[in-house]
Amino acid sequence: MRKVKENDLVMTYLELVNIIKKVFKGLEDVNSDDMEKNNYNNSFKNILIKMFDPPAYIVKILMIYMLKLKYFRSSGKVSWYTYFKFRNYYFRIRDYKFGTWTLEGLVEPSEFITGTNKNSEIYKTALILKKRIQKASKFYDKIFMSNILVNIRNNKIENYYLNSSYNKLLAIYEFFKHDLDESIANYENFLEENKDHPVKLDRMKEEDIEIEVLGTKQNLKTWKMSIAIEGFTYHEKVISNYALALMSIFFSLLEFILDSFYLFCNRTEPYLDFKKQNWYEKYKIVFPIITNKTHKRFYDKLGQIKKKYRNPLIHGLTKDSNLLIPIPDSGLVPISYEYLTDNVAFRFYEISYEESKEIRELFNTFLDFLKKEEPYKYYILYFKFEFPIPINKTEIEEIKSKMTSYEDFEQELLDRVRYEEMIRNRDF
Repeated sequence: MRKVKENDLVMTYLELVNIIKKVFKGLEDVNSDDMEKNNYNNSFKNILIKMFDPPAYIVKILMIYMLKLKYFRSSGKVSWYTYFKFRNYYFRIRDYKFGTWTLEGLVEPSEFITGTNKNSEIYKTALILKKRIQKASKFYDKIFMSNILVNIRNNKIENYYLNSSYNKLLAIYEFFKHDLDESIANYENFLEENKDHPVKLDRMKEEDIEIEVLGTKQNLKTWKMSIAIEGFTYHEKVISNYALALMSIFFSLLEFILDSFYLFCNRTEPYLDFKKQNWYEKYKIVFPIITNKTHKRFYDKLGQIKKKYRNPLIHGLTKDSNLLIPIPDSGLVPISYEYLTDNVAFRFYEISYEESKEIRELFNTFLDFLKKEEPYKYYILYFKFEFPIPINKTEIEEIKSKMTSYEDFEQELLDRVRYEEMIRNRDF
């Protein structure tokens, strides 16, 4: 299939219809009135039920809008259906709640006494039809996505939404935060238990005492020191690993926060143009770092963490600071000796115990700040309910107009949840 061009959408649509018709070769339209009589007589029986690949809305587009089959509107759990003939069998295809769809066949009662007869010819034909629908859907989806992206990227439409990923990202953040909290607590317990150990305080006088370990005589103090070093090393390494994991997901969450908060701001440029900017520019647009010292402090500290830890690790530790050069009698060394202590590529612990605690505290303080500060606490509350975030400014302003008090806005969102749940379940 040739590449979609911006000025070629109509031709592409016509080409797509022809492709889909070829995929459904052998599928015929039928006298829908006669089929309706059979439907009322309960002559159509379920063959393939509650399928979700592709989703029901795609199946509707293929059958109703592409193949021009007659559209029947229904009520209750089924909102639409249509009829057709394929390989000498009559079928009824319909949607069901939660985006699924079902394929029914016109059969004699003797063919379906209990459930679906998987050895019957109509069942085998239905499986072929299912594969045809999946194949046609992939063609349609490819063209649909290309056309929509062309218009979105050219800022020709604003009637689209940002999927709310806040809860998903926050759950991952909380998962690694719990692990980091636990590893720090374990290390602190270990430090308390070994506070008089020679690794920390050289109070032991055991240089002359020998013990036998696995059949080998060892100096008691040396043996204790090696065990302690192993313990300190293990705990610090675990803390470092969890801190890195927490850092990665935090900045992913922050990326979502910046992009979504921008939609609620007084926008000065199209959303997709904003998305192209780097993290630092986004932050300065969304948060008033010039006039607000708290925002400036968060900006500076988060920027330092991002530059020192997150960026090098995300990009595979392949920046200039990781280059090595040969020095006579010294071997390969970094291009700056300061990198031996400052660069995560050369440090034994990428992030130390003390640094991990500071980073954890900063992340938690920042997220707590957003949950309590206006207007951000309203945005966070909206994200928690997982409603899609409109790109359209008019819709955003309508949402913002309801942010009169936290309690009232929360109730507004709860009412919306109940209403949309009713719609999804088709309880009307």
